[in-house]
Amino acid sequence: MSSAFDPIHQTNHVNSKIIVSLEKLSEVFRVLLWDSGKEYGLSPIQIQLLLFVRFHPEEDLRKVAYMAKEFNMTKATISDSLKTLEQKGLVRKKTDVEDARSVTISLSAKGEKVAQQVSNFTGALDSALGHLTPKERETLLVTLMRLSRHLLEDEVLAVERMCFHCRHYKGNFNNNHFCEAYKKKIVVKSLRTDCPAHAEL
Repeated sequence: MSSAFDPIHQTNHVNSKIIVSLEKLSEVFRVLLWDSGKEYGLSPIQIQLLLFVRFHPEEDLRKVAYMAKEFNMTKATISDSLKTLEQKGLVRKKTDVEDARSVTISLSAKGEKVAQQVSNFTGALDSALGHLTPKERETLLVTLMRLSRHLLEDEVLAVERMCFHCRHYKGNFNNNHFCEAYKKKIVVKSLRTDCPAHAEL
């Protein structure tokens, strides 16, 4: 089987070109994460955990088991990263009084400050997207959401709290988007990729 990374194979295969382009974008994402964490001695996953905790107030999402699923990592890996963050004084752990194995993560005041500082590490990507027209950005959004849905169905992605993979969504993934949770029609720019009202299929 030919590889998507073979330049000769890429010539007449659009899928391969898209795969390589996505790989390049993921590389940019990794580099931006590493650069953002240098000042604080944080790894990419540690930054991602800080940001996840900062922007997800729901306690059931801020547990080790859920975050392991969210980032497609083992609970041991997530626990180790959180232990490091705790040692740096950036997060606090709260043990459930009824279940000692259940721990909820929250940010310390220092962690909140650091999370705020690193939360805009994607500035270069945002700037690049600014060169696209609004219609191009909306088309790209729908395309990426449909791709994510297929990856979820193939069990490559583990978690995605987006409209296209939600019981509340009614539509055909191209137009006529409607959300039963909010009881309203949704325009493309209002489709959600991380929704607090998300309900798994």
